[in-house]
Amino acid sequence: MEGRGESLDSYLDRFDTPVFVVDSRGCIVTTNESGQILFAKDLEDMRGELTGDVFGCFHAEDPSGCGETIHCRTCTIRNTITKVLENGQPCLLQPACQDLDTVIGPRTVRFLISAEKAGESVLLRIDDMEYSVDVIRS
Repeated sequence: MEGRGESLDSYLDRFDTPVFVVDSRGCIVTTNESGQILFAKDLEDMRGELTGDVFGCFHAEDPSGCGETIHCRTCTIRNTITKVLENGQPCLLQPACQDLDTVIGPRTVRFLISAEKAGESVLLRIDDMEYSVDVIRS
């Protein structure tokens, strides 16, 4: 938002849907109020954290952590961020699935995500999300 007279945070807060700015390592740079509400976390608790840790990915709790488990190789969210950074092409309404540790217990959550490159970062938008009724077995 440089040169436009508006801070990035106030620009992001214009969106009703959760929007996250993610760096090349997959860490949250900032998010809008909707993103903070979605995961019931303050921005300061998210900033610098990997997306899997912020989103509550069930596999991020493995000893090797977010980005280092066998499940991470097929993580659509992680792969979409990487792809957008590499080729600069936006990705719209991409179906994604993640096993999250939710307030009602571990559940598979289905997302529709969109991502677009912004400088050296990616704007990741959660367009839709649906919780599965199935409990994840570890």
